[in-house]
Amino acid sequence: MTTLYVSTEGAIVRLVDERLTVMKDKERLADMPLHKLESVVLFTSASITPAAMQALAERRIDLCFTNYYGRFFARLQPSDSAHVRLRRAQYRALDDESLRLKIARAIVIGKLNNQRIILLRARRSDNITSEKAKLFSSAIERMRQASRGARLAATLDEIRGHEGAGAATYFSVFNEMILNPDFSFSTRTKQPPLDPVNAMLSFGYSMLAKDAISASSMVGLDPFAGYLHGERYNQPSLALDLMEEFRPLIVDTTVLALVNRRQLKPEGFSKQLGGAILMDDDTRKIFLRAYEERKRTEVKHPHFATTTNYMYAIEMQARIISKVLLGQIESYIPFIVK
Repeated sequence: MTTLYVSTEGAIVRLVDERLTVMKDKERLADMPLHKLESVVLFTSASITPAAMQALAERRIDLCFTNYYGRFFARLQPSDSAHVRLRRAQYRALDDESLRLKIARAIVIGKLNNQRIILLRARRSDNITSEKAKLFSSAIERMRQASRGARLAATLDEIRGHEGAGAATYFSVFNEMILNPDFSFSTRTKQPPLDPVNAMLSFGYSMLAKDAISASSMVGLDPFAGYLHGERYNQPSLALDLMEEFRPLIVDTTVLALVNRRQLKPEGFSKQLGGAILMDDDTRKIFLRAYEERKRTEVKHPHFATTTNYMYAIEMQARIISKVLLGQIESYIPFIVK
């Protein structure tokens, strides 16, 4: 099963028998059997016919719409009334301060520990200098302290504060993991991203949010009702909750691999009005291919005797949240690698 990304300007997705074809003018850009698809992602520069949309809906294949930056803004979802009980429990939990705190705390601890693991792996690399090793060791200890702080926090604001401190520490040494002199990273910039590394991180996080929205919806949860990120207009808070543990494992790792293996060049990025940095079409295709490969990396689930991949692991985490909300298990178990 795979995801079809359609980002070429002017491309149109059509239904031909039991296949989707992507055409621009009279050129066929892609051709994919419906039974091999798990989702289709359409950037705003492309379009899709009503017949193709109907075929995807009938087969419960996700169709997501994103803008040029990869930010999710719509999803075609078949009508589904089978999850009323779960949705009621999800909304009630928003007013249960104790339960909300427990879920948010576990999510942040999972994220901080996975970021720390990335730094531990970097410190163990063969080509590391003693100076870099000291920088990583200091950051690793501060990440451990942030995780302890989150574990002891009594309020959501305290938990968010420790998450923010941990993220600042992690990104303070992110540039030390970049081994390609053509790329560098000084600080995390989001809206807009101001350098190629930030452009890839932001784009990757947008793709991950799209996948988390799909995973939560598939389980029957409302992706807009979350516990760590709270309630904000048009923000898929639960999807953002779910993706926190996977940011370093999927997106950050993909970005570092592409840069350090010299699979991308600085010429593949351009500056827009306002300073935003964007990937060109070829660079975005390389990134999306690497992102899909990373999502399908097999990994042993830390709490279940099973081997899965990162994409399905997100859905598994959504199912764990649903079991917590329904009272079937006591607490949320974060996905933490070793």
